[in-house]
Amino acid sequence: MPYSRVLLGWTVLAAVALVPVAVVGQQGAADVGQALKRAEVRKALIAQIEAALQGKKDVVPKLLEAFDAFLALEPLDREQLAAGNACAQVLQQLGDFKAAEAIYDRVANRFAKAEDQQLAELARQVVEFGREQLAAARKKLEIVGQPLELSGTVVADGSKFDWSKYRGKVVLVDFWATWCGPCVAELPNVRAAYDKYHAQGFDVVAISLDDDVAALKQFLAERKIPWTNLRDEGHPLAEKYGINAIPSTFLVGRDGKVLHVDLRGERLLEQLAEVMKSQPAEENEEKP
Repeated sequence: MPYSRVLLGWTVLAAVALVPVAVVGQQGAADVGQALKRAEVRKALIAQIEAALQGKKDVVPKLLEAFDAFLALEPLDREQLAAGNACAQVLQQLGDFKAAEAIYDRVANRFAKAEDQQLAELARQVVEFGREQLAAARKKLEIVGQPLELSGTVVADGSKFDWSKYRGKVVLVDFWATWCGPCVAELPNVRAAYDKYHAQGFDVVAISLDDDVAALKQFLAERKIPWTNLRDEGHPLAEKYGINAIPSTFLVGRDGKVLHVDLRGERLLEQLAEVMKSQPAEENEEKP
C-alpha cells in the first residue's frame, strides 16, 4: 500500500475517532441513546474508510452510504464536516474523483441549511478548498503518458537547467523541501534507488520549494546529495503540474514521457525495477 495512503489512513482515523469523547461529554447522560447511535454510525463509517485504505473492491458505494448516514445525524457539527473532508481525501487518493466530488456535493448541500452561519461558512470554505485540491490532483494524473518539461535554476551554481541532457534516461522528478518532514524521511529511499540504478541510466532531478537558498545549499552539502536540485522560485512548475502536497514525484521514461506519479518508499523501488528492465540502457549510452 502506498505510504501516502497509510499516513492518510492514520490521520483520518485519528481525526474521526477522537472527537466522540468530547461529543458524548457535551451531551450528557440525558441523551445517551443519541450519543450511542452516533457512535454506532461513526464506527460503520470508520470501517468503510479502513476498507477503502486497504484497497478492498466495491467499497466506494458502501463508503458513500456510510457517510450519508453519518451526515444525516443531528445535531449537525464540525465532526461531520471533518469526516466528509477525510472521506473525500481518501477517495481522491484512490483515484475516484467522481466519488470525492460527490462527497463535497453532499457536504455543501447539507451545511448550506445549517442554522449556525459560522459553521455554514466554514463548510463552504472547506468544500471550496477541497474542490481545488481535486482539480489539482486531476491535472497531475493527466500528465501520465505525456512529455514532462522542466526548467529552472540549478541550486549548486545558479546556471540555467538543461532538461534535454536527460533525454534517454529514466528520471525521477521529485518536488520537495527541506522543511518537509516526509520529504526528508523519503531521501534514503531516493538515494537507494539512485545508487542502485544510476549506472544503468537512472537519474534524479529534485525541484525544491525552499525559499531560503543558503539553508538549502547547506542541507544538500551536509547530506551529500549527488543529483541536481532546481529552485522553483515562485513555484511555477508546482502550479503547472498540480502539486498541492509534497513530496510529489513523477517517474519519466527514456522518451521523456511520464510513466508514474507519486512513487515513494517500496513502491518506488518496485516500479523502478520494472521500468529499468523494460527500458534498458542502450549499449553505447555514455556513462555519467
